[in-house]
Amino acid sequence: TGGVMLATAAAAHHPKLVSGICAFAAGIPIIDRQKLADYPAQIRLVSRAARLSPNVLRFLMMNAARYFRTPEGQERLIDRTYANGTADTKAVRDPVIREGIKEGMELMGDGRLDGFVSDNLHMFGDWSRFPKQAKCEIAYLNGSDDQICPIAWSREFAETVPNVSVAEAEGAGNLMLHTHPEACMSH
Repeated sequence: TGGVMLATAAAAHHPKLVSGICAFAAGIPIIDRQKLADYPAQIRLVSRAARLSPNVLRFLMMNAARYFRTPEGQERLIDRTYANGTADTKAVRDPVIREGIKEGMELMGDGRLDGFVSDNLHMFGDWSRFPKQAKCEIAYLNGSDDQICPIAWSREFAETVPNVSVAEAEGAGNLMLHTHPEACMSH
C-alpha cells in the first residue's frame, strides 16, 4: 500500500531513472480524517500515532510485533486486517495466501521497526507532492472490493494529479497480487 509513496518519491527525485510506475492496491495520501474513519481500528491507531508521536508509534509497533510472534497474535492480526466482508476475507482462508501474509508481516516483527515507523510517519500525511512532481505516468490498479485502498479514493486522487490513471480489477481486494495475478500482469 505504501510502495506507491516510495516509488513516486523516487520518480520525483530521479526522473531520468523512473520511466513509469504501476501501483497495485496502491494507497493515496491519507490526510482526510473521514477516510481514516473507514479503516480498521488498528490502522486508525497507527495513523494517529504517526501524526502525534513517532515514539508512541514505535512503542505500539514493538508491542504489536511481540503479540504477532504468538500463533494467536498472527491469526488475529490477519483476520482483523482482512475481515471486512471483502474478497480478501475469502482470500486469507487459502493457506498459501495466508502464509505469504505471515511472511510479510514477520518483517515488521523482527524488532527493527525504524523503516516501518518512518514509512508510516510519511504515509499518513500529505505526500501528494511526489506524484505531482513525477514526470512519468503512474498507473494505479485497484480492486473493486478493496477496503484498505478503495478504488473511489484512488479515482478521487487521480483527478488532482494529471499523470495518474486508475484501472479496476473486478472482484479483487487489497490482496490482488495473490488473488488476481493475471489482472496485475496484464496491467
